[in-house]
Amino acid sequence: DRFLPSKCTFSSGLACLDHRATPAALDVVLQNSLGYDITVTAAYAAGCTYNTPVLPYAVSNGDKYSPNFACSNAGISKYNGQVNIIYTTPSDVGGLTHNNTGQVTSRIG
Repeated sequence: DRFLPSKCTFSSGLACLDHRATPAALDVVLQNSLGYDITVTAAYAAGCTYNTPVLPYAVSNGDKYSPNFACSNAGISKYNGQVNIIYTTPSDVGGLTHNNTGQVTSRIG
């Protein structure tokens, strides 16, 4: 477990710029590189509960989105889990949603 490298990777369209795990939280900094504006309607991280910013949250193309999750990481040395960002676009019809899935591995510090 302690030899796992730190990483933060998402499907194309959302670039992971930074990440941090603490005993009580997971922070991820994402950049919208989809080519169009989105509205984040939900966000999930394995073993954690979404905290901020308030949803729904509009993210213009090229802008950053920094979800914070409350986690119980006490007693472990690394967070290693899947993060899902659920969003809609201005052209979506009938409530269609999209899911961008990422993987975050981060030393807890």
